Amino acid sequence: MALVPVTVLYSLGYRFDRNFVLRKTGGLYIASDVSGSEIFINGELERRTNLLQSGVFVQNLAPNKYKVLVAREGYLGWSKELQIFSRFVSEARAVLVPAETNGKIILKGRFSGLGASPDSLWLIEKNGAREVFQSYDPENNILGATSSSPVPALSEKTDSRGYAKAVWNEKSLELKVFWLREALLPYYLQDKEEILLAGKNVRNFEFFPKRRDVLIAAFDNGVWAVELDGHGGRGSYPIYKGKEPDFALLAGDDVLYVLDDGNLIRVSLLAAE
Repeated sequence: MALVPVTVLYSLGYRFDRNFVLRKTGGLYIASDVSGSEIFINGELERRTNLLQSGVFVQNLAPNKYKVLVAREGYLGWSKELQIFSRFVSEARAVLVPAETNGKIILKGRFSGLGASPDSLWLIEKNGAREVFQSYDPENNILGATSSSPVPALSEKTDSRGYAKAVWNEKSLELKVFWLREALLPYYLQDKEEILLAGKNVRNFEFFPKRRDVLIAAFDNGVWAVELDGHGGRGSYPIYKGKEPDFALLAGDDVLYVLDDGNLIRVSLLAAE
């Protein structure tokens, strides 16, 4: 008979935590944008995603820390250790980038700068002591001279819905994110102002295509995907590594145009099949 109350409490969603205290359970939701991802929780496979199911929801978890791993062939693994709280659902969205750079050199030259306009790129090429501005149409692979000046890189970028803003401070060497709305913070932010990178010389940054919780940033010897979500550790994942690369991103595209060592390289954000 002594087991009856415990059985009833289990049916109501209570579980023992690591200290053997009976607590109301919580839940965990993990998603991945890449179809075919395998989602593991504490080493157990919970779901293999597909086009119709991009994530998994696990309920009745005792308050505790859980190790989450998302893996997909051709991509770097993504992992976090997430805390589950009583009566709450913890949420995270995996950041998967190709394990090997899926890139191709499309222009060789002495290019020293690049940027993006709505539908094309601009490049700066050294010609002796002069710098020549050129436009480049990547869809038709057309490079031509232009009389217009390049658009300077912005130190502020806003997400597609105007909810969050990323700001680069060159003096303090800090890349921060600010939540702009009065609404409750999203799951991927803990405060209205957070430092994403410190002590780094960030050459450029943009919001990751179709994501509001990830930035693409060029610093050190690479171009990286940087999580806004600091729960369980904030990850930075290499998209491209070289000497001192910069990049440009055209709206709505899953391709980066990386400038490194004078060459323009087309880098896909998807792994080669």
